[in-house]
Amino acid sequence: MGACISEESNTSWNESNRRCQEAKGLPKRRRKGKGKDKSYSSDEAPNQIPASSKLNDKKSRKLQTAAEKRMRKEIYGGSNICYHATNMDREAARAAGTSLTYGEMHHEGTKKMMDKQHMNIKKAKVLLDIGSGSGKLVIQCFDQYKHLDRAIGVEISGSRYDRNIVASKAYADYVNETTTASAEYIELDTSHRGHALHIYPVNEDSTTSCGYSSTDTAKKSCRILESHNTDIGNLRELLLDAAPEVVVMDVMIHGMLPENLVTILTELPVGARLATFEKINDKWPHSIPFPFVPTNIGDTYRTTWNANHGFYLWRRTAKKQTKRRDNFALPRLPIGNNAY
Repeated sequence: MGACISEESNTSWNESNRRCQEAKGLPKRRRKGKGKDKSYSSDEAPNQIPASSKLNDKKSRKLQTAAEKRMRKEIYGGSNICYHATNMDREAARAAGTSLTYGEMHHEGTKKMMDKQHMNIKKAKVLLDIGSGSGKLVIQCFDQYKHLDRAIGVEISGSRYDRNIVASKAYADYVNETTTASAEYIELDTSHRGHALHIYPVNEDSTTSCGYSSTDTAKKSCRILESHNTDIGNLRELLLDAAPEVVVMDVMIHGMLPENLVTILTELPVGARLATFEKINDKWPHSIPFPFVPTNIGDTYRTTWNANHGFYLWRRTAKKQTKRRDNFALPRLPIGNNAY
């Protein structure tokens, strides 16, 4: 596993000025102001970033990218693999009032969606992926963003969940090959199929309390990556306790949003960020105030079926919206070109 890629500093020197300073053998800096420009010696220059530090940052980013690529290849065999649903999967989705999408978020699209300008996952402790498929998004985020205490995937398709099991076990093997953490695969004792990975810091006792609850603020070093093969409505109590701050809903809806899904979304904590495949305010029940405001209108993200697919981003607000349809004049998002 690798550390999260840090943002590049905004205090780097002007390229031409830096080259001049290096040629003279002194890291000097020019300061704008009235009169003559003043040059600083290496001991006096403020806010400098040594060239060696920049090289180290570049090397670190390359190593991180290589580690992410190796992780994806070991677990999924590559980035562009899709898993087709069976007729039984489609019937299960139809019974839940939804429809299966035909792909997943590409790892580049996931990075963009989770960055500071969009979902800002660095400010979250719990991630929820509704329609998690083979688990690509939850595993990528759980691996990349080490501050996450818990990542929860929910998938109604049995065949896609089967692939999630294989991927989770492969990820556990991947973690156990590192020197920083250990992973334990656990079958969940529930009425539906489910499993979890408990990730512990190396040399820590696996009996240590694991996981995150909104009602339990005690610091836990153990993290949980879990997946469930069931209708989202069966997880209401679990999600109410987990209180996810970042939610991705990559599912299609037939007609109005199902009541159980509306309940789950309504009970998200204030400030939670939500990404949806469809414009859900048009499908929200008339009798229930719409509790979200739109953000990042018009942005697109790479998926396994499209290089520039439009998702709708929302933020849970404390202010109750009195209108369902007329609040937001959201544009129709672009479809873009095929990625493959």
